[in-house]
Amino acid sequence: MTAPQLSLFDRIGGDSVIPQLVERLYLRVLQDSQLEPFFRESSLPRVLAMQREFIAAALDRPVKYSGQDLARIHDGRGIRREHLARFLAHLTEALTTFPEIDARYTAEIVSRIATYSDQIVGDSGGDDG
Repeated sequence: MTAPQLSLFDRIGGDSVIPQLVERLYLRVLQDSQLEPFFRESSLPRVLAMQREFIAAALDRPVKYSGQDLARIHDGRGIRREHLARFLAHLTEALTTFPEIDARYTAEIVSRIATYSDQIVGDSGGDDG
């Protein structure tokens, strides 16, 4: 009998990594002049909490994301595909700061988050959106 395969969440270190990842990610995002304006009117502690929960759920943590629907949260904010690309680049950079997260895991994580792109950019995605 084979052992059950660990989720991506567990393979990267689970609850010991996700909070640090979100902190490192938002240190970059909030220093990005094109992304920081999206967070000026937001409660940063709430954003970080929801982002920790969302990323964990996207990586198969066995707890469901309890935040609002992504399309609803991002609707009307003017987020375009280039903004999402910048966010994903910052996510990639943040992931590279963890020695336990190799390039294969980084690509898988970024790919999973990118699957939500249509919900995030909605109608404001631009010509390709």
